[in-house]
Amino acid sequence: MNLTEEQQAVIDANSRKILVKAGAGTGKTEVLTRRIVRLIDEDPSLSITEMAIITFTNKATEELQARLKNRLYAKWSSCSSESERKRFRYELELLNSSQISTIHKFCKNILSEAGPYYLDDVLFNPNFHIKNDSHKQAITEVIEVWIQEKRANNKPVEHLNIMPVHKLKDILSTSYELLRTKGLDIETVLTRTKRYSSLEERTARRLKIELVELLKRIHEHHYLLKYNSLDVDDLLEYCYKILKNDYGLLRKIQQKYRYIFIDEFQDTSLYQAEMVKLICDGSDDAPALFLVGDLKQSIYEFRGADTDSYSKIEEWIAKDGMVLTLSTNWRSNPSLVMFVNTVFDRIKKKESGNSGVLIIQ
Repeated sequence: MNLTEEQQAVIDANSRKILVKAGAGTGKTEVLTRRIVRLIDEDPSLSITEMAIITFTNKATEELQARLKNRLYAKWSSCSSESERKRFRYELELLNSSQISTIHKFCKNILSEAGPYYLDDVLFNPNFHIKNDSHKQAITEVIEVWIQEKRANNKPVEHLNIMPVHKLKDILSTSYELLRTKGLDIETVLTRTKRYSSLEERTARRLKIELVELLKRIHEHHYLLKYNSLDVDDLLEYCYKILKNDYGLLRKIQQKYRYIFIDEFQDTSLYQAEMVKLICDGSDDAPALFLVGDLKQSIYEFRGADTDSYSKIEEWIAKDGMVLTLSTNWRSNPSLVMFVNTVFDRIKKKESGNSGVLIIQ
């Protein structure tokens, strides 16, 4: 693959903090792979085990591992000296045990190092099971009891006049997940929402009061379900809160890794963004940071991806790091790329006029 000047600049950049704004089809995975091998090649004391390479999905992890294996193999094959060949052969063998994973697995590994831990809003034990749907269990159980109570007391359920129960569950699931993954204080948001609901007309007020009541119960019930298990979103939240509270553990992680790479950073959550700032805080032995992301590809806002957190990280890096761009798309038709960019620019201009509101709409 012949590299563009932009791609070569990203591979060769030496700043301690780098954000690469790279759209789909710009060769970002290839650039990321070559940068990792370049760093290992130029620093004989560096090993891939001193890098945390974080992706968004298990499939992306497998693809990145495969590319790194091919690139390290190619480097091993081309080495001129026996000592270099031994070194890169060793790096190939270490690849499978290196920290190349999703952000959730990365956080799980950190939590396991922390061991059993208790804070006011964190209860963690390495033996806890990880579940994907404990919040859905809480929603189902709360709604069933809540509706039964309403009917037993001959009280109307405003939501059931306009939608089926499964639709109400979907609304509650989306609302609850957004509240949790954006790092908002749920009690504060619900209290504020209930207070401002008095300004609404009668039906809207009743709907909001019902949502507040249900979300409060779900939050309390979900906490009880987590005494012996966690869901995947808890991993990010707990990891951030423990690292913030435990300076000794934070220093241990900082000294363990010399470089942190994160792909698809546009799908970051508030907890992930704040955790990155904690670990890569600019201290002498903190890891160097390399992020790749593109806001136009952020499709997981319903799961807590927070474009505001991405923008703040970009501003943070720009102060004393580098923000680079990969703009040449090798995959898509140029007219399609131009159309997408035009639509996106119009959307962002429209959104820039909206103020952030924490109240449930």
